[in-house]
Amino acid sequence: MLALLGAASNRSVAAAAAGSGAAKLYVSEALGPYAGLLSERPLLAASGGFGTSLVVEIPAIRSDVQPQVSTIEIAAPLRDFRGEGDVDFGLRALARAARLLAELPAAAPVRIAFLADEGSALPEGLRAHMHDGLQDAADALDEPSRALFLYVDLSREPSRPRLEYGTDDGIAPRYLVETLLESFELRGLRLPLAVPYTELYRLKLVAGRTELRLLRERRIPAALFADEARGANPGGAGPSVSAEDFAAVLAASARRLAEAEPLDDERYALFPTSAAPIVLPEAASVAVFIAAWGLLLLVFLGYSVTHRQLLVARWNVFLKRLWIVAGFLAALAGCFVLAGWTLSLLLKAFGAESAAASYATAALKLFLAYAYYYAFTPLIFFRAPRRAHFYGSAAVMLLALGALTAAVLDFTFVPVYVWAGSFAFIASMIVSPTPALVPTILAPLQILGSAAAAIGSGDAGAARAIMDGGLGIDLYLALLSLPFMFLFRRIPILSRAQTIRKKGKAFSAGAYRIYTRPILVAGALAAAAVFASRSADAERHRPRPVRETGVDSARFSVSSSSSAFLESRTVRLRFESAIPPDRIDLTLVSADKLSVYDAPVPFDLSEDGRTAVFRLGEKPPTPLRLEITLAKDAAARFEAGALYYDAKTDRALTLRASSEVAPEARP
Repeated sequence: MLALLGAASNRSVAAAAAGSGAAKLYVSEALGPYAGLLSERPLLAASGGFGTSLVVEIPAIRSDVQPQVSTIEIAAPLRDFRGEGDVDFGLRALARAARLLAELPAAAPVRIAFLADEGSALPEGLRAHMHDGLQDAADALDEPSRALFLYVDLSREPSRPRLEYGTDDGIAPRYLVETLLESFELRGLRLPLAVPYTELYRLKLVAGRTELRLLRERRIPAALFADEARGANPGGAGPSVSAEDFAAVLAASARRLAEAEPLDDERYALFPTSAAPIVLPEAASVAVFIAAWGLLLLVFLGYSVTHRQLLVARWNVFLKRLWIVAGFLAALAGCFVLAGWTLSLLLKAFGAESAAASYATAALKLFLAYAYYYAFTPLIFFRAPRRAHFYGSAAVMLLALGALTAAVLDFTFVPVYVWAGSFAFIASMIVSPTPALVPTILAPLQILGSAAAAIGSGDAGAARAIMDGGLGIDLYLALLSLPFMFLFRRIPILSRAQTIRKKGKAFSAGAYRIYTRPILVAGALAAAAVFASRSADAERHRPRPVRETGVDSARFSVSSSSSAFLESRTVRLRFESAIPPDRIDLTLVSADKLSVYDAPVPFDLSEDGRTAVFRLGEKPPTPLRLEITLAKDAAARFEAGALYYDAKTDRALTLRASSEVAPEARP
């Protein structure tokens, strides 16, 4: 076991060292006469990482005008490579962009960074921390709120980049997103958005990339370029982009952003189209909302003048039976609750609770809820209205209330409701079934598109909300679904009315419905049971990682020596391992409150002050030496663990060692 782990670790350490040197040489050659702008930034003191980032500092062009942006930083992970043919897309594009910006600087300083220690070779359960290079780069910015950060996570050649711009804590400013979209368009390229619906971030249905969350915590406006595999765009995939074109777009974007006057507009909306998405500022959303309502009111008034008696009679009938809409809403919400309870019971019975956070499970819940609703509501509302205008009016009313509520909460929600409400209104005014079907199908299109974007983002936040959101989410799903169910229910009613007008008698489907309802429910339950059974079977056959812990002083040991000066004492630790470990964990434990005066790596002190956890990155050098300064009379114990991991067998071994620190003897 140890021999296998040692061989893998030696190869990894050697590749990392060779890759870092090759990257520096490649960037230096790409910069040519501007190679003096390149510098190295070790990460040990800043974040506990053992890698070294490469930074190209490009000063601003001389100008009497003070730019609004303090710094523009463009960064990419520093991946290992061993030669020209092994250079990934991000490294090649950023090296080229650095040369272009050095030749023609922007109005603000630009920093091109190749970040070390961004990823992890360990599985998720064994990772200590990630993005050491990014955190160091973000902390190095003097004025974070006035800086702009572009993170390039592209490894394919050629690439089809997508733009990620938000997290569940907020989205990038409008001027940043607009500038990037326009820069690609000027180059004759299209830049798809991974999630072209800002409301998904505002509703916290998509969490966003970890890199953007780290930058968001530091209040740094940022956007991220990701490979095509990350995210989904209903408008289709973007065009293939070469590293040279991408570098030119990055350089042009940096120059434009440096000259812009940033506006902290994070309340804009996006309207996806087959071409570039349309960016709607909040003022434009308000204008669209008012214009849509004005147009609908104008059409309504025109229809009222033409069909005055018919319209009055319709609304009298509708208002008298308005309470039935509330009954349908309560019934649908109850069906969602019942579907969630049924699915949870099935997953628990088969032992597949871990599958509850998937979109497949969420889709099954929706299917079950709609099956229950179709089967049970006729039994509850046996005297439900059978006039088409009732369901058309109810759908329009519910969507209008939704649009008004959205306008009060956040105008970025308005475009989706305006789209749905407009087509619902058009559908409700058409009395012929075939023409009415077209706007009925188009009405939920934007909502289905946002659902597809949430699924394609790879984030299961929406699925977790549907499965675990409670009564509030079930009621919201009912409010969102009921208008469209009314619109689709209206079509067969119109069809029967048309048949009666033409032939004098309509086909009665009462018996047919009675038989199909239990069949539909039984089919939905069978599908849920099969899914739960297969999920449980997959969980049982999934290989379990092996985790071992032991003590072997011949393989891993910690030794210490110390020297006192005034009221402090410097402890020199030496970690030795016969096999280079993937990670070393270090903790200082004391019975009394600790005073850690200085350490070469970051550390976290517990609330009671008796434990200090030192943050060390992956792939430490061996032997590893650290000097930590404590109080002179400190009595503590250093506890260390060396982690070794073999990816082929998914086995991990942790060897532990410790070293005592005795208080300095007083004369």
